[in-house]
Amino acid sequence: MKNRSLLMFTTLTAIFFLFGTGVGQIPLPEIPGNNTTEIPADVPAETPVPEWIQTQEAIQMMQTEIVQTQDAIAVMQTQAVWNNTLEAVNTEQTRVVQTQTIFGATQTKVAALTLTPTPKPLATQEPTKVPTKTPQTTATLSTDVLFGLGLEAYTRGEYLSAFPYFYDAADQGDVLSLFFLGYMNYAGMGIPQNYETALRYFKKAADLGSPDAQNSLGFMYDYGIGVEQSYEKAVNYYQLAAEQGDTSAQFNLGTLYYLGNGVEQSLEKAANYFQTAADAGHSGSQNTLAYLYANGYGVEQSYETALKYYQLAADQNYAMAQYNLGEMYESGYGVEQSLEMALKYYQMAAAQGYSDAQAKIETLSNKTTPTETPKSASSDFQVGESVYFGNYKQGKNGEVKPIEWLILSVTEDKALLLSLESLEVMPYHNTYADVTWETSDIRMWLNTTFYEEAFTLAERNWILEVVNKNYNDSTPKAQGGNDTKDKVFLLSIQDMRDYLPQSGELANYYSHCRVSLWLKYNSDIYVYPNNFSSNWWLRSPGIDNYNAAYVKYTGDIVANGGTISYASAAIRPAIWISLK
Repeated sequence: MKNRSLLMFTTLTAIFFLFGTGVGQIPLPEIPGNNTTEIPADVPAETPVPEWIQTQEAIQMMQTEIVQTQDAIAVMQTQAVWNNTLEAVNTEQTRVVQTQTIFGATQTKVAALTLTPTPKPLATQEPTKVPTKTPQTTATLSTDVLFGLGLEAYTRGEYLSAFPYFYDAADQGDVLSLFFLGYMNYAGMGIPQNYETALRYFKKAADLGSPDAQNSLGFMYDYGIGVEQSYEKAVNYYQLAAEQGDTSAQFNLGTLYYLGNGVEQSLEKAANYFQTAADAGHSGSQNTLAYLYANGYGVEQSYETALKYYQLAADQNYAMAQYNLGEMYESGYGVEQSLEMALKYYQMAAAQGYSDAQAKIETLSNKTTPTETPKSASSDFQVGESVYFGNYKQGKNGEVKPIEWLILSVTEDKALLLSLESLEVMPYHNTYADVTWETSDIRMWLNTTFYEEAFTLAERNWILEVVNKNYNDSTPKAQGGNDTKDKVFLLSIQDMRDYLPQSGELANYYSHCRVSLWLKYNSDIYVYPNNFSSNWWLRSPGIDNYNAAYVKYTGDIVANGGTISYASAAIRPAIWISLK
């Protein structure tokens, strides 16, 4: 059973092996039927208030309102859940007194009117009669009217006032009122939170066919909220609601198929449910479907389709999708690379409190414009920022693009740079042999082929030849070998400790190495879908000299290393450049 977490990944933000909390959705009470249910026509747009009409009809309306309000108070006073609502009851009682005062004043005015002759009614009219018995109470109102009055109060945030109307309507079997009572108990809206009571109302509504209640029950069983956790029951209730077109249930059911929780894992079925909900306008499904298309999970890979659905979700102000669009524009996935557009979408997501987007904004703001020689920008060099220097094939079809480097260290006259993306995939050494960094094929390639292809003659003048200490960083069995003079090299385990943050967001940013598009489409390297990162080699030996240390796609150092003759890790070059 896979672990669940948020439907996101750091680079294109979505789902794969790791999910965060909150995958399933329990709806904030939305009116079922794709929000098409309307307040019944016989319910006024606002709570009825007697007009100052000097007729017996006005008096009758006031009498009715007084009785209704008194009944509402009685309901609150007799329900155990209203133990802490004395203040609300007092407020209602005050309103009754005020209404009774108005009622008395109106009676006085009507009495005065009897001194003035009034037109006789037409023969076809029934004369107005003063009630001779108690006017109707909420209990005699239709369920549509009761639900409408409750909904009006609910949408104003007056949950205490809404409860009696929903309660009376539910008592008459109204399915919408049952659902709202369930949700109010689930969320503690105006009343103490009570999962047991919420479950009871949800079950009643679900048995009557409410898709919202069925989805809510599915959610409670999915996460074990107030019940014993059961994926099987969650699937059952999600399925009932999904078949009625409930997009939240379709999204939740798609998530279970994606994870294989309660069902046999099927990316294709997951994609189908996400597709159905996305096409109905569900923003979370649009964002998730876009991720599937970006990675080719359960669907044919297509950045263009991914872009389409990310855009649809972003247009609904879905922060995660806005962040993902920023990633696509920053990296050039499916669109022409544009830092300006990336910044725009990051800012939109950050405005909604999306913390990852704020970190991206700070990173983009610190990027230095590509330059053939870094000297002109050297005064602005700061650790944690990035600079473009040199060029190498990085596009999907081998297009040559400027190399972006992270600045790891700055002294008075030089700076240490590490490529932001991994640029090639190859074995540490081409044969299975006892080797050190000094004798490795990867060192030879970096200081000859890569050095000559990536940098012009002018750029090479700024690259310093440095002496690298090659420590035995792993076990006594492994030998670090002789010190070496290198222009291009790999970091060692000791370099990781010296130059990279060891904790916090920056540590993740530095240690996670995203692969270039060239590698993604033209190599067999495993690319972690959570952030498009891969393993990358370090120059330190592993458990012995037949293995070399590497940084895992999760950002963790694997000191025991991997077999040197396998192309199981990518290359992330490092250079020291002169700032003189």
